[in-house]
Amino acid sequence: MNYNLNDLATFLQVAELGTFSAAAAVLGLPKSTVSRRVSRLENELGVELLRRSSRSFKLTAEGASLLTRGLGALRDLQDSAEALTEQGQAKGTLVITAPEDL
Repeated sequence: MNYNLNDLATFLQVAELGTFSAAAAVLGLPKSTVSRRVSRLENELGVELLRRSSRSFKLTAEGASLLTRGLGALRDLQDSAEALTEQGQAKGTLVITAPEDL
């Protein structure tokens, strides 16, 4: 299982936003890179996630399933990463006593 999380996150953006252009704008990537990432994910999984036409796309059953499950999994990963980051940060009120002339 060597799936690229960036490819999965890119697919999820495309599926959520409804267009490759919108996903590219949000991700700050060229539209061609977004398309290539989605195609690479489809190849790695061995399934068609999007049924493309010249102007639009429609999620396949597999794509809809991955969208539903993938969003939850990605949010869990993001929450876990944020929790780890917050562990190393000090919290609370800091009281300092020092002479007035300092």
